[in-house]
Amino acid sequence: MPKVLQLHSTQVSPEQIPVLIMNPASPFAIFSLYRQMIRKARTLSYTDKNFYLHRIRKEFDKNKSITDPHELQRSLEKGKAFLRRDRLL
Repeated sequence: MPKVLQLHSTQVSPEQIPVLIMNPASPFAIFSLYRQMIRKARTLSYTDKNFYLHRIRKEFDKNKSITDPHELQRSLEKGKAFLRRDRLL
């Protein structure tokens, strides 16, 4: 029996992992972006940190039901642009 990974109620075999990582709107890419944004928010001063941690979580919760690949890609690009900025405001 092949090993299977569980990703948000979706089973993925190890052979599919490279394909998922290459897909820009994959669960791996989304989770990676989320982790990067949380890390960046944690480097801020105390008051900014709480505001941005809340905002990041709120945005990801709001967008978790998106199924359209183009909309997912646009949301990922929006998050990546947020990370590229030197300042968060």
